[in-house]
Amino acid sequence: MPGRRSSRKNLQIAAILAAASSFALAACGEKSEPDLSDLPPPPKTTTSLPTTTTTTTSGTTTTPVPPTGPTPGQTVRVYVGALSSGKGGAVCRVLAPGAIGEIKLPRPNPNCDVAVSRSIGYHDPNGPPAFKSARVRKVRVDQMGSRAKVTATIVTTYERARKPSVDDDVIYLKKSRAGWLVLKPSAIFYRAVGLEPPISALKPPPGF
Repeated sequence: MPGRRSSRKNLQIAAILAAASSFALAACGEKSEPDLSDLPPPPKTTTSLPTTTTTTTSGTTTTPVPPTGPTPGQTVRVYVGALSSGKGGAVCRVLAPGAIGEIKLPRPNPNCDVAVSRSIGYHDPNGPPAFKSARVRKVRVDQMGSRAKVTATIVTTYERARKPSVDDDVIYLKKSRAGWLVLKPSAIFYRAVGLEPPISALKPPPGF
């Protein structure tokens, strides 16, 4: 009958379409999630900070490198330079405690900085020429552990003098936590404050 044929034909078409759809899905397939179990772990990154260290004897730890500080020769140059520029504070900082206690400065003061600053360049009409400036030409250092003897060739200029004088000065130093300190005033110190250097200025301090 015509009705049954049409219905059967529709069922056949539907079956064909369903089969075609199933084939298409089977051919294309669905996207599956990747298997991450076999992938290697990401590399670890570390950041190291630069440091100034030195390796200890064990080779497993490091410690900071302490500053070495000025040498005896450098300290003498600072000492002479401070006298030359009239900076009493800088002079007193490189002097050992009590180093100038027995010197009668022309312009005394309980404060070492003030006394030395005021006395540098002082001129007594009956004394040596007025000090103007000084510079170290060369130094020779004889170091014995924490003590040092520095022989410095110093060029000294005086007011109203045509030519500078060149003399060898002897400075005695001792090492302390603060660095190298001048144990006693040397000849250039006396000249800077308008005093005639005594012979004892070149001799080592007691116990040196």
